[in-house]
This record gives sequence, structure tokens and C-alpha cells, in this order.
Amino acid sequence: MKLLHKSVMTVIAASLLSSTPVWASAQEAVITNQEAVEKAKAVEVKVAEKKGEEGNVEQQAMSQAVEQSLDRLYQLVPELQEMKLTDQHLRPAENGRSAAWYLHFSNAPEQPQEAEDLQDTAHAYLSLKAETGELLTFNIQHPQWSSEEMPTAQLTKEKATAFMKQLLGDQADDYRLSDSVGYGRSASRDSNGNETVWTSASVQFERLIHGVPLINSGYQVEVDSFGHVTSIYQTDEDSGVAPIDLEAFPDPSEALTVEEAKKAYQDLIEMELVYSAYGPGQRILIGTNDDAEESAAKPSLQYRPNFTKVLDARTGKEADMGMRLANREELSKSIKLEPQGKELVAETPEDAAALLSDEFGIDMTGMRFDEREEMDWPTQKKFLHYSWHSEPKEDVEGPDRYADMKYVHVGIDAETGQVLNVSVQDESKQGAKPSISEDQAEKAAIQFLETYTDSDIEELMLRSMYSSVEKPLYPDWVDESKVEERMAESAPEFTFFLNESYQGIPIIDRSYQVTIDAVTGEVSRFYLPSQREQDLQLPDSSQVVTPEAAAEALFDANPPRMVYVWPEFAGQRAPQPWLLYISDYTAGGGYLDAITGKWVKASSDKE
Repeated sequence: MKLLHKSVMTVIAASLLSSTPVWASAQEAVITNQEAVEKAKAVEVKVAEKKGEEGNVEQQAMSQAVEQSLDRLYQLVPELQEMKLTDQHLRPAENGRSAAWYLHFSNAPEQPQEAEDLQDTAHAYLSLKAETGELLTFNIQHPQWSSEEMPTAQLTKEKATAFMKQLLGDQADDYRLSDSVGYGRSASRDSNGNETVWTSASVQFERLIHGVPLINSGYQVEVDSFGHVTSIYQTDEDSGVAPIDLEAFPDPSEALTVEEAKKAYQDLIEMELVYSAYGPGQRILIGTNDDAEESAAKPSLQYRPNFTKVLDARTGKEADMGMRLANREELSKSIKLEPQGKELVAETPEDAAALLSDEFGIDMTGMRFDEREEMDWPTQKKFLHYSWHSEPKEDVEGPDRYADMKYVHVGIDAETGQVLNVSVQDESKQGAKPSISEDQAEKAAIQFLETYTDSDIEELMLRSMYSSVEKPLYPDWVDESKVEERMAESAPEFTFFLNESYQGIPIIDRSYQVTIDAVTGEVSRFYLPSQREQDLQLPDSSQVVTPEAAAEALFDANPPRMVYVWPEFAGQRAPQPWLLYISDYTAGGGYLDAITGKWVKASSDKE
């Protein structure tokens, strides 16, 4: 999973507008900040000398293209000139990836005396392709840009668009801003508990081929409430596959019309009734204009399609790209419980470590600890995340150094101390043989749920099960001999996905997940819902519109979207790209009201 980059970048000055991206104009650019370039060179020499002392290894020099990109970045982001280039290293070309330079900037004192010194420190990270100077990632976090205010969607889109136009020049026409906006929050604390918070909103610039977006190819850009561009990330920079061939893409003129795609979708899907409860204190904004009112979110009865696949845009049939889900079984099975209602509570990291040891038998000896806090947007609920990990092997190089690592994570409701999730990852179990069956794993999961679910829950609906016990089912176009051994082997587990239900209808936001270690038969991971409202008044399911009317309304509000997809797996690419229709009905957070038959658009932002 790719992490969101919490960082800060200034908006590019209008005087630096260029019709050519930095890396494309490297051969003709004029160095306008020699001091900045010399600073990079000085650090490069220092690193080379250090490596020479340690192992007499020659440090490769940066190309002119990289130096000129750095020179331009110093102009675009003046804050970089207030920092020192503290580290740089070259990632060599391997597994289809281009060689790239990674650099770290900081204004931290050389010998900080107190933790508060670090709280006021700015950091910046960037990576560039070694040959062309093309910017892959850029992130900067500055304490003066901290804020708890979320940026609006309009500000985010305006500043991100302006940034990308100046960064890419004429090539900006090859990208299109998507409609969706995501929100994020990060925080850090000093030794006295003083918190510094950064917020951001993110948008995606999708790469266009023949005017059609190519999925998973483009840029993610984040903006803070001051209008600073806080991050840029090339979403396909680490795919490790060869450059795409534009001639291989199907002609979009051969595709069905949107109306024909709607009809094809409606013929394939079945609409399912589900409840959405929304826990206490959770709020959403209903509406899309300045008159939108904030109100407590009430339980709703919704229709959702059970068809999550995609259509071949030229035939209207379900697309078979050779991407097969491994050992996932869709179910609808009622599970009767005799709940004990035992609470899992941890007020401090010490409480959490004791709970892991006493309640789940996890050996925490010698584990290194880390913690962070997150806020769920837009519910404003705070969550604490505690993590521990063992130490890698000494005197061992390469991947084997981490072969026996153990990672433990605990997620906690910051307000109540309720432990919501626990995860244990033991690298030594990769490729191990299972000792229990699926039925035995299901019984162990139910026993766990009976112990720790609330006492009023007498029934859950088992919705699906995933198993990593069997050999992974790779796409049929993958050469399995080229898949790395550690990727090919995973720890054998059974994972069960359940929901609370009412009158046979699942409550989708009251979900439970339990993973059973197939080697030991013990729980290795679980997720429980946050604080529940027990006296839940759910809508009557007897007065709903027909599934056919719901499907028509769903696709009228969310027309299928034409996209290209070129599947990739383990550094290998499918023989050809696909022209598809996909349904983005979940992107905006809305839902199809089963009572009214109308689409309800949920907005977390007043435009």
C-alpha cells in the first residue's frame, strides 16, 4: 500500500512559467542558482568521501539533467535554500526500475538538545530519475504551515492545477484532474505532549491516452489550507515495468456509448439491500452548495450493486483480464453467537503491551515501540496507533536480514480507550505449512467474536472468507518463474469478514474481521467497530423501490466511465492494455436510497 505523503511545497511563482517540464528541458536550461547546485555537489563529495573511507566505493556523479532539475526546484521552493542537504543516495536500476536519486533536506540543528528542537524542524524529501532528472516524488513538512483547518475542494483543485501546469508545461495537456478529493491529517508531539497538526486534501491527475484516462498512471497532489502544494507523487513511478507503447492501446472510437454501457451494467448486476448505521457522533454534510447543512447522520436503507467487476468497452461483456482473485469465497451465512461482551481497553502504550501479552500471549520482549495519532475525516474521531517490531538479524545482508522479523500493531479509539484492531505479522511463517482446516479456523474466529463482541449481538452475517493457505492464483499471463520467492510465498491464514444484520439485511458499517493463523490456530488479526449505539432505529425494509428502478437510478447518477487499464503484477505487464467501462459510484461517498429510489450525494466540503 502506498502511503500518503504529508509534506509541504510552495506554489510555483508565475515568473517561472515554462512550456516545457523541468526534466524535458534539461539540455537547454540555464543554471540560475549556482549556489544551490554547488551545495548539492558539496554534499555529493562529502558522501563520496565518507563511502570511500568506509569501503573505498566510488560515488556516481549526478547527471546534468538532475543538477538542472535541482536548480529549478530551489527556485520553485525557496524553503529548500533554508535547509541543508543532509543525505543523498543513488538507487541503482533494477527489476525494470530506472536508477533514481533520493535526497533529504532539513533545517534541524546538528546536535539538538531537546525534543522540542525536532518539533520545530522542517524536512523535505525528493527523488528524481538519474538519467532524465524527472521528478518522481517531492515532500516537505514545515512547522510554520501546520493547521487543523481542512482545505476546501475548490482551493485544492485550483492550486494543484496551477502547480501541475507550471511543473509539466505543455505536457500538462496529457493529464486530467479527476473529480474526487481525499482528505488527510497527520500530527506529531514533543516530549511535553504539545501537538503539531498538518492537514491536506489530495487530488489525482490521470494520464490521458487518446483522451482516455489510464488507471494508476499520473500524479497525486496534496494541498494544505494555506494553498501550499504539500506533496507531489508520481503514482506509477515504482511499477518496475517497461515504458508503455502508445500504439498498443485500443481505439476508443470502437467502444460502446455510455448509454449502451449503462444497459450492459444493468443486465449484469443484482442490487442488494444494506443498512448503514453511522455510529454516535458521526456526521456528514448532505448537499453540494453553500446551503448544505451539517446534521447527525441517520441510519439509512440503501441499495448497492453486488457486481464490482468491469466491462469490456467494446463488447459490453464482463472483462476477463486474467486477474483472478485468489481463494476468496463470497458468502451469506448467519452465525449465531452467545456473546460475553468482554472489553478490550488500553489507556496507555504500557496498557496495550500488557494486553497483548496477557490476553493474546504475544511475546513483547525486546520489541521497539512507535506511536502516532490519526483523525478520521469527516467524523472528527481520533485514533491512536501503537506499533512494535523486533530487530533484524545482525551480520546478515539482504532480505534474509528481515526474514524473522515480527510486527505488532494496535489501533485504539482515543476517546474511550477501546481497542479496535490488533495485527501480528510474523515474517518467519512465510511459506509455512498449515495445521488447521477452514472449518477449524471458522470455529476459532467465532469463539473469538463470542468473547469480545458486545453482549447485545446475538447474530452476525458471514459475508466472505479469504484464504492464503493455497498457492496464490497469479494472472494467466504471469511467468511464475520470475516471481520473487518471498512474494510467491505468504503466511498461511484464513480471514473472515462479517457484519451485524437486521432482519437478514447486513449493516455495512458495523463490520468485523478476524484472521486466524493457519499454523498455530490463533487469532493473528482482528478489526472491531468503534463505539456502537445499541438502541438503533433502522428504517422499515417493506417499502422499498424495485431493484430494477434502483439500478437505473444508480447509473443515471453515476454513468459508467471509459478508462484504459494495463494490468501489472510482480514487475510483469499483461500482453495488451484493455479499454474498459467502470462504475465509480462509491467514489463520492453517496448512496442510493432504497426508500425514495434517489441518489443521495454526501459531501464533506462546501465548495
